Amino acid sequence: MSRSRAQTAASAGRFRRSLIGTVAVLIALLLHGGAWQVWQEMALEEAQPAAMQRLQASYTTMVALSAAPLGVARPTVPAPARAVPRATRPASGAADLARIEIESTPPVVAVALPASESEPTASGVLAASASASAAVQTAVAEAAEAAASASEPAASQPKPFTWPPSTRLNYRLLGNYRGQVDGSAQVEWLHQGERYQVHLDIAIGPSFAPLVSRRTSSEGRLNATGLVPQLYEQETRALLASPRRAVVRFDERETLLANGKRVQTPADVQDVASQFIQLIYLYTTRPELRQRGQTVEFGLALPNRIDRWSYEAGDVSPQQTAAGTIEALHVKPRRAADPGDITAEMWLAPRLQWLPVRIRMQQDAETYLDLTLERLPEQASP
Repeated sequence: MSRSRAQTAASAGRFRRSLIGTVAVLIALLLHGGAWQVWQEMALEEAQPAAMQRLQASYTTMVALSAAPLGVARPTVPAPARAVPRATRPASGAADLARIEIESTPPVVAVALPASESEPTASGVLAASASASAAVQTAVAEAAEAAASASEPAASQPKPFTWPPSTRLNYRLLGNYRGQVDGSAQVEWLHQGERYQVHLDIAIGPSFAPLVSRRTSSEGRLNATGLVPQLYEQETRALLASPRRAVVRFDERETLLANGKRVQTPADVQDVASQFIQLIYLYTTRPELRQRGQTVEFGLALPNRIDRWSYEAGDVSPQQTAAGTIEALHVKPRRAADPGDITAEMWLAPRLQWLPVRIRMQQDAETYLDLTLERLPEQASP
């Protein structure tokens, strides 16, 4: 009897050790860094308290696919000139105003008469009529050309960028680590005036009791260059383990990392959560970056270090999602992967406000998480 109990206890011990090992590896998948960094973070003696007060939003609409990519100016083709009856011509625009003035005011034409004649000859009258007609046609053409020239620059310029209202995206998560894993993920963009927050939530396992969950959050302000992070937090919860938090604080000169080190703040720094929205901003406002092979580079703050990170634009391809087939631009990191590094590539949809319809985090060919849009994004009223 005692031997049976000993076997049962040994079996339970092996199961517990195996489960803890699996959870630790899944935690590594959620980090944008090496596996060694995971253990460094979890070895911190005291968890750092959360300081971010989450903004609130009420989502009232679904984001629909647009007819043209956001921020891309459609080329305008001038309509061919055609005769319009005077009674139906609109009295707006420089060209129409010029036509009205020309038609309502008879042209003044100077006709030189022969010195020896006190009455105009028939040929002189005909010449005057032809000259007046030519003058009217020339004036109308010049006015129309001036109006077209004045309106052309405005039509060819893209609309000024406007930050979208608060938006929420939900993803189905599939992955692999010695077998299939699944779960869910959510990205939330919150925006109030010049203040922003980005939250990325990932859960592996059943929604009511996930084996591992992680929330990464970024908070800061908006300016002409995009997102300027001021605070980054991440919280990891795992089965049979206490929650762990890491906090990174930014100012213009120094960044305080989660391990207590202070490093110089790059002017273009982003964090793990804000980088997704910063890429959307760059691809929206700088169309040249969408060309295949073009790269975007910035400083990326991880909990314990800041590295230079670059992403390269690839091809536009159809992506199968629960919301349907959506064309998306493939954006992948160009950074040379160190052993154990987790890289993130994404597919941004031009017709869906450049939002990511798919995000793939990968350590190697057999270890990855793949997030695919579960339904059309939700958005708050502007």
